[in-house]
Amino acid sequence: MFGAPVTFNKMRLAADLLLLELIISGLRPMPVSSAQIVLPDGEQSYVSDQNGTSSPFSLNSSENPVSKIYCIGDSLTDAGVYETELITLLGPDWLTIEKGRSADNTSDMLARFQTDVIDYGDAAYVIIWGGANDLRSLTEEETETNLQAMYTMAHNAGIKVAAVSITPLNDISAPNKLMLLAINSWIQNTAINVDYVADAYTATDDPDNPGNILPAYDSGDHAHLSNAGYAKVATTIYDAVTWTGQNQILLTLVIRLLH
Repeated sequence: MFGAPVTFNKMRLAADLLLLELIISGLRPMPVSSAQIVLPDGEQSYVSDQNGTSSPFSLNSSENPVSKIYCIGDSLTDAGVYETELITLLGPDWLTIEKGRSADNTSDMLARFQTDVIDYGDAAYVIIWGGANDLRSLTEEETETNLQAMYTMAHNAGIKVAAVSITPLNDISAPNKLMLLAINSWIQNTAINVDYVADAYTATDDPDNPGNILPAYDSGDHAHLSNAGYAKVATTIYDAVTWTGQNQILLTLVIRLLH
């Protein structure tokens, strides 16, 4: 007389497993094709295919659900190198949207933060990396105020914030080196509404010549990074952040429902 409930439970389990497999299959990203490429507003974006190869374009997220990472900064971001390295690490469920602008200080970044990041309404994460150009034109307090404003704007919009410290600059004055370190200390220890901090300074600093870029990571101008340096920054950001994408969230909800 106990046979019917056992049979029912087995059938229910089989049905649940079939449903889970169908949903997971639906979440698996399709290979990237040129017909799916969209370039909204001329922005530069990076996505990886199933082999981990990064390409500079944006996907129509209605056809391929991806989690978007906005990357705002100065020429270090505008170079578009660390974004491709980051996507190679994250895989095809992710998209980086490059919002760097050469020569920007944090006042410039803040002035365009609403339109370049918030107004799109689809950012899961924002990587905020700025401050190097501030050393020539702004005070420490102004830089921190600008960065804090961006952190808080993103936080209030429900976007996860990854703050990146300023990387070393070789050819600056001793007072500016101290200012750089003070801003980095503030980013790491005092700033609020920051979800993750990536210490790019320590990652690229030369331990034999502190305050200068490790030669292997130096592009040659003692301010910008080599490809290896950008790759190191990407790895540092990747390791510092807990990455939760749309597909992972949906899968977690499905598993909870099945239990």
